[in-house]
Amino acid sequence: MPSIKRMQSPDLKFQVRRYLSFFAIIATILAIVTISVLIASLSAGSGTKPQIPSDALLGAWQATDKEGQCEHILSGEPIDYPVPLPITCESPISPAGDPFQFAFDANGGLTVYHGKTVVCQLTDDDTDILDVNNASPFITEGVFKLQDVTYDGYKDIAIQSSQGAYNWTFDYYAYDPVKKSFDCGAPLLEAVNPTVDTRDQTITSNDLGRGLGDMYLINTYAFEHGAYVKVADESQDIVSDQDASPVEYEHIAHELKNGAWATTTDEILSETDLENRKDAPSLQRREIHGSIRYYLE
Repeated sequence: MPSIKRMQSPDLKFQVRRYLSFFAIIATILAIVTISVLIASLSAGSGTKPQIPSDALLGAWQATDKEGQCEHILSGEPIDYPVPLPITCESPISPAGDPFQFAFDANGGLTVYHGKTVVCQLTDDDTDILDVNNASPFITEGVFKLQDVTYDGYKDIAIQSSQGAYNWTFDYYAYDPVKKSFDCGAPLLEAVNPTVDTRDQTITSNDLGRGLGDMYLINTYAFEHGAYVKVADESQDIVSDQDASPVEYEHIAHELKNGAWATTTDEILSETDLENRKDAPSLQRREIHGSIRYYLE
């Protein structure tokens, strides 16, 4: 009896091929998704810039802006009330530029965002902005300011890096319009109780030896070729015994002229001389510096 071969119908073969193709497509999609997840996780672990938290940008900024706290913080003006941290403020750094977000954390650190990109990060080791008289993290003084000190049309960062009884040090970080970020790796300049002269494009550092203002070191830096260069200094210190009567001071000043340092003043002064020299430039500057703590002008 002849053998009978069982034949599969053409419709059944077509259905099998269709199902196999469908499963192949699903397997390919799953493989692509898995590879994408792995790539994303590896990128995150290799230093991908963090995203700005929406609650810091929208919640904190909108809430505090209504009270004008951010305006005071970013302008360096005095704050008559404690501003609790964390707080995020928003401001452009050029007339036609997009806003940047300045996020101050509870430890006193600062992270600056442009959109969702981090363009500057300073830890609490780089800054000293917390009010030492409060157990909770507060800002109560002018510890930060946006100001163009590189004269390129973009505001730079001035932030307090140390504080004392009568000396407050500020670090300046310049904005780089080419990189579209702040150069926060190292400060452009460190200055004590600084005064900024936009006309002469100088920053003067005023380090007081004590609260009386009779001992001090003043350094003047000029902005030249993209950097601040020291161009003058002035100092006054006690050279006699502090218990002597009258106390004597040595007053010295130097200027950089034609690439060389020259002594412009070298004199011994008594307390009486200081009283008679109240209108001297150095004493006038010291009186002005009393407001530098708050205004950074």
